[in-house]
Amino acid sequence: RGSETLIFIHVLFPFTAPDVQLCTDKSKSVSLGGTVTISATGSSDINNDLSWYLQKPGQPPQLLIKYVSTLLSGTPARFSGGGSSSDFTLTVSGVQSEDAAVYYCQSYHFGFLSLWYTFGGGTKLIVDSGPMVRPSVSLLPPSSEQLSGGSATLACLLSGYSPQGAVVSWEVDEGNHTAVLVELKRRDEVE
Repeated sequence: RGSETLIFIHVLFPFTAPDVQLCTDKSKSVSLGGTVTISATGSSDINNDLSWYLQKPGQPPQLLIKYVSTLLSGTPARFSGGGSSSDFTLTVSGVQSEDAAVYYCQSYHFGFLSLWYTFGGGTKLIVDSGPMVRPSVSLLPPSSEQLSGGSATLACLLSGYSPQGAVVSWEVDEGNHTAVLVELKRRDEVE
């Protein structure tokens, strides 16, 4: 009986990461409530393998859109994506103050048993919320029931100010029982 020989042939498929680059706007400015479009251009055909991320200071990136235009659950409808081949856009309609952030596009590319991710440099979105308007400040005194119980809760009512979402600090002038505005800042100035 003849002997049998099992021969393994190991074939290597050399593959290097594709040289794909993504170029985006460095920064964009938009007025509160306006519409802004961020553009991304790839150095080669990306098909529909493009995603958009948002990142705020001190927070991890948040995926907004995948496959060019598919909104993830929780992404507001004011965000939309478009484009094809190597040119893509992210549009924000009715911009809110919380939309101020850095936006990144990301593509991925398949190789032999490999997957490469490429990120754009990021676009900083600046939201102009208009001139700051000082609020009318009222101190709401504690109820008589609270006072009779030996405790008191003071409330400060602010009205007629902008931008909304401002960070306000205040203190109470105990002698006159009036609220005094100490500081008013835009939210993006404290992040």
